Amino acid sequence: MLDEFIVVDYQAGAGGEFIARFISAHFGHTLEFDQQQNPSPIQKWLNSHSLINKDWGDRFPVFFQLFLKICKDQNISRLAVPYHLYKWPRHVDHILDQVPHARFVKINCDRYADQVYADFQRKILDRPLKNFTELQFLLTNQPRESIIEKLKSYKLGQLQYRDIVFNSGAELQTLPSNDVEIDYGDFFCNFDQTVKAYEELCAKIKIVPSIVLISALLDRNKKNLQQQQII
Repeated sequence: MLDEFIVVDYQAGAGGEFIARFISAHFGHTLEFDQQQNPSPIQKWLNSHSLINKDWGDRFPVFFQLFLKICKDQNISRLAVPYHLYKWPRHVDHILDQVPHARFVKINCDRYADQVYADFQRKILDRPLKNFTELQFLLTNQPRESIIEKLKSYKLGQLQYRDIVFNSGAELQTLPSNDVEIDYGDFFCNFDQTVKAYEELCAKIKIVPSIVLISALLDRNKKNLQQQQII
């Protein structure tokens, strides 16, 4: 059983993977800035496996049990993970059934929809797929014809993430958790508010604030915002 488990509930593109990685760093996990080039398999496990298992929604309790077993086998007792709960709102209850003390951190990006989608398009949808192991994973359970087509594009260096995983568009999704909420702007745009918002988050989820980690977040997200503005 995980002693501490936090699920980041977020709109695609709203920085949920980074926020989960950032929170996990308070538990001793490595903080990486680029979640695509330096992914954490265990932190991405729920989102990743939801892409390749067609019965994910209905059999989630079974898959979640497997996830918990992997954590136990790897001696992981404290962890934060990103998960697109808007796709399966009832999974909030399934998670609490198996980890009653789980916490949820919702990223409210209502005022930043255009910016969030632009970032999602830039970092995720337009990302060239160059890692064959990642491609193999994403093609799991896909039809043979689709696999052949994607492999041809991959060999030509023309395959992007958007060709594998389709996105519904730029519209905001309804986030189902009702525990802790943070504002996207406080962490990714309005940096004069970041430290206060961070301290409030730490108090709510009962983690010890770290000057080193919040400084790293500020540095990373300021650079990220500059890259958005250049584009």
